[in-house]
Amino acid sequence: MTGTNGQEDPNSARGASAGRFGDLARRTMTAAVILPPVLALVWYGGVPLQILLVLSAGALAREWSRLTGSDSMISWISAGLAVGVATITLAAYGWLPSVVAILAGTLVLMVLERHKPRQGLRGGAIVIAVVPVVCFDLLRGAEGDETARLTVLWLLGIVWATDIAAYLAGRTVGGPKLMPRVSPKKTWSGAIGGLLGGVAASLLFGWGMEVQMTAGTAVMLALAAMALSAVAQAGDLAESAVKRHCKFKDSGGMLPGHGGLLDRVDGLIAACTVLAGFVLVHGKGPF
Repeated sequence: MTGTNGQEDPNSARGASAGRFGDLARRTMTAAVILPPVLALVWYGGVPLQILLVLSAGALAREWSRLTGSDSMISWISAGLAVGVATITLAAYGWLPSVVAILAGTLVLMVLERHKPRQGLRGGAIVIAVVPVVCFDLLRGAEGDETARLTVLWLLGIVWATDIAAYLAGRTVGGPKLMPRVSPKKTWSGAIGGLLGGVAASLLFGWGMEVQMTAGTAVMLALAAMALSAVAQAGDLAESAVKRHCKFKDSGGMLPGHGGLLDRVDGLIAACTVLAGFVLVHGKGPF
């Protein structure tokens, strides 16, 4: 917008900037409160981290159930089932008890939601909530496992850097939309910025942890970060597609400036699950 002299109105420019970054202050404050205790639990691992994971599974299941149209009672039942199934899977020694518990919880929800629209989506609450919790616990490993700790912190750094860089690049540069029918605000500039942010975080993490940074190591860290960044953004888009299908803007209001817990960890859910699968197949992680 320009003034009468043809020059850009500075007040208008400030207003546009505030509009683009209007939720940044609340996002930052929420992150400043939540991240320190979460990082402390991730750092030390063990039972305290598993308690956080179990509670997170309950919150994710409840948000998913409400998002897909379940009534209040069913959403609380979903949360309770997720907490129970997550507790069993984290305490179980072996994959068979975990798979049985997840399938049993899913079956219970499917029976409760029978003959209702979106039955399949609603029944997926246990899978959406518990599988990433199991994968995260697998990646973190036992207390004192330095390699597992590095792997999880590296993953978190990539996902968070992707999210921050995509937000800043998308709001600053703008440009063509990435998938307007799924998420109208996401742009190609944001997606590219997110990829670059994830790569930068991966390389900085390797340098900061004094990993022997040969050319081959740097390429490996960069390629792995690009893959995980892309997966994280795909997870974000997948959740956006579900929200759009269910006619919701956010999965909840637990985190001011971010929406619900599912809104905050959708990318981490996807990236964590993929990385855990890689570790299971290859028997080792990137470090």
